[in-house]
Amino acid sequence: MTLTSRLPSRATRRGLVLVLAGMLGLVGCDDAPVVPTEPTSPPPAVLDTPVATAVVAPTPRLADVAPQPVVEAPAPRPAPAAPELDSDGGLSIRRFALTRRIEGREPVDASTRFESRAERLYAFVEARNEDTEARELVVSFFGPDRRHTGVVTLEIPAEAARWRTWAYSSHVTEPGAWTAEVRTPEGALVARQRFEIE
Repeated sequence: MTLTSRLPSRATRRGLVLVLAGMLGLVGCDDAPVVPTEPTSPPPAVLDTPVATAVVAPTPRLADVAPQPVVEAPAPRPAPAAPELDSDGGLSIRRFALTRRIEGREPVDASTRFESRAERLYAFVEARNEDTEARELVVSFFGPDRRHTGVVTLEIPAEAARWRTWAYSSHVTEPGAWTAEVRTPEGALVARQRFEIE
């Protein structure tokens, strides 16, 4: 058996080429049906070289690829530490928050990180006073090296189930670690919040 006897006839090959070309959309655009014809000349000699060759781009070697710059995402900010809250007799601190703005008697965008700028920094306090007499609270800000600023006295009315008030200072500007504290006039610590000025 020779190599040419195993190959399909030229007409069969041409029909297969037309079918494949039609499937790939390579046949002309007219609507006339394509009719295969019988060959009029003898089949060409079979060659040892392939009829079509696929061109494939070489895969770049690792050394040929330029290194991409490493872009690091900014480190996520840690969640604000919860303030330390306590009570003194019938006086208890329910909430303590630091903010640059108060609206509707509530802190807006409370945080523990603030930019250094000459702007008010509020210490918002929500307290409960079950005593039959009004109570005072003293709010202070302590900066780097325990520098002391913004000593403000707040009054909580007698038998107040919920009292919202605040103190502020415009002198909390030095970058570094700060602490806001709320104490009774006698010095008992009832709230503390650590924060950063950047």
